[in-house]
Amino acid sequence: MTIDPKNNPGSRLRNILSSGEEPAPKEEASPIARLPRRPQVGGPAPSTPEPVSAPQPSSPPESAPRQTHSRAERTYRAFWTVTGLMSLVVNGILLGVVVYLLLSLNSLKTLSDNKDLMILSGLYTNFQRMERASIVTSIAVQDSIPIDLTVPIQKTTQIRLASDTTIPNARVRINTATLNIDAPAQVILPSGTVLEVALDFNVPVQGSVPINLTVPVNIPLAQTELQTPFSNLQKVVKPFLCIIEPLSVDLDNQSICQ
Repeated sequence: MTIDPKNNPGSRLRNILSSGEEPAPKEEASPIARLPRRPQVGGPAPSTPEPVSAPQPSSPPESAPRQTHSRAERTYRAFWTVTGLMSLVVNGILLGVVVYLLLSLNSLKTLSDNKDLMILSGLYTNFQRMERASIVTSIAVQDSIPIDLTVPIQKTTQIRLASDTTIPNARVRINTATLNIDAPAQVILPSGTVLEVALDFNVPVQGSVPINLTVPVNIPLAQTELQTPFSNLQKVVKPFLCIIEPLSVDLDNQSICQ
């Protein structure tokens, strides 16, 4: 029967005692000691050497307990990480814009030779010209107006006979000192006789009147709703113009920055 060295109390005690000591060097056995010996009669049987168990490997040290964070704390840390990165990106962009403006400042000043080519002053003066401009054009009107009305005529006028006119069944009265005539007769009015006629009647008028004319138009923009946007654009450009070109003047040669 084989004895398990792990369950042998003696082996366990020896392992505990010898765990902190270095193993003693083994003595080299002589050839005579290696020869088998004859057992003695009546003597005790040679004891079987107990197997020495190998030292068990020590268990690894337990790791420290892992620190856990709540969900709210993880969300809070992630939020501040993202906002920090965004702040760095925005600050970098703003820094690049400022550097670009500083580098472009000299190039803007070199355009001061020609007033029409200046960027800011050109914008200001052109906005001022647009504010003072007018819309001048001609509008052609071609249409027809329908008419449906009645025109009353009440007037006394004179007419001239174009030819001799006969008036039948007329009554002629002639009273003179020697002659009295009152009898029916036929009267002939010669051509060119002027007669006074009283007119009193209504004239219906129906039809259409054609219209074909050109209407000139002149609309000052300062008197329209466009005046306010042009004025506001001048106010937007003015602060930057006064920084780059403080001596700029408007169309009336008045200082802009005063």
